[in-house]
Amino acid sequence: FKPESVERSRSRESLGATAGGPSSFHVMRRMRLLLELLSTLLVSAAAIKSGAVKESPGFLFISAPHFSQVSWLKIPADPEDPAQYGTPRPLVSSNLAHPQGLAFDQERQRLFIADPDAKRIMMYQITFNRDGEPEAKGRPFIVCQGIESRWVSVNSTGDVFFSDEPANMILKVPAEDVVGKPDEAPEVLFNGGDMPEVSEPGGVAVDSSNVYWTNKAFGNLVGAVMRGSKKTGSKDASDVPGAVSVLAKNTEKSYGLCIAKGKIYFTDSDKRLFSVSKESAPSQIPEPEEVSSALTNPRGCTADKEGRVFLADRGAGAVYSFVGGSPAAKGVKLTKVFSHEDAFGIAFMAKAPESESMFSDMAVKGSSALAGSSSTKRIPPLGSIGSIWGRSSSPRAMPYLLSVSVLLAAAALQL
Repeated sequence: FKPESVERSRSRESLGATAGGPSSFHVMRRMRLLLELLSTLLVSAAAIKSGAVKESPGFLFISAPHFSQVSWLKIPADPEDPAQYGTPRPLVSSNLAHPQGLAFDQERQRLFIADPDAKRIMMYQITFNRDGEPEAKGRPFIVCQGIESRWVSVNSTGDVFFSDEPANMILKVPAEDVVGKPDEAPEVLFNGGDMPEVSEPGGVAVDSSNVYWTNKAFGNLVGAVMRGSKKTGSKDASDVPGAVSVLAKNTEKSYGLCIAKGKIYFTDSDKRLFSVSKESAPSQIPEPEEVSSALTNPRGCTADKEGRVFLADRGAGAVYSFVGGSPAAKGVKLTKVFSHEDAFGIAFMAKAPESESMFSDMAVKGSSALAGSSSTKRIPPLGSIGSIWGRSSSPRAMPYLLSVSVLLAAAALQL
């Protein structure tokens, strides 16, 4: 006696089967799974192309000097909605004394921390755990030591720029010396001993051509915000005409600064945030626009790829956000997006779009389902390949979609 269900199952499996090959039942089952997965991928690609899929712009890193800690927070898909922000979580809680300025190298996934009490600039290599959360494992790399720097910046080629307030200098460590040369003397770009435009320098920012810094002493006399050419920056830059330009002279003491949509945003020592064009002619000193005068003790700021500015207000224990590039005369809306006690330095890290992680998840599920078949032929490990691609730093999902489609085609050929 054999149960009817067993007989039906066996007859279905044997239907069309050939010696040594998979049954038509298994072939059809795997073909159906492949078609379903490909259909989902194509629909998702169309949604991404049309802009229907909203993605997180990335992460923020925030320093808290009094707590000797650097934290991280994921920016929500809608950065304008404070309700979507979570609570900052610790990233680095050891090997720090008084961390202040932060900078992030997007290309190399490196976080730089200026720690004046430890008298060093350090670097952590950022990786991601299985949940897609940033991690800074192990001990940091010492980029430069024996300097009292409160602010740091990094350019697209990996060169590190920072100020040394007591030494009155703007300094640089080339990308090739970032790892393994902590005792190497940094390159002096601009020296306050040679030029009055470097006056207890504070915040530092950099673009492809210039270095920008604030002055914390006599800013209303020598300049509150300065622009120095990287091509002419040297010990004798004071002898090079146009090597240094004054962009603002409206405050005596300024702190952090950042670049967004062609503007320099900088903070004073009290409660104000200003903006000025970074393209101002050397012969002209423009009058900066006051973006806000309702802050408490604003310090560092950073901008994402779309030009949205995030500002750390140490006194208020908060981080504010606004869209950069807007004329202050028309009103700039600052929104408190989350709380962070003793917020000082802040840096933005872009991440791969959620769509890539979505494709990765689908690849994992598809591969698991296909692997469940009892066929003697093996399907390529879509899950493992998809996971690698999904965690890559590529900002686009379409190449990943193409690669998955190729893998699907390869799998189909093995049926």
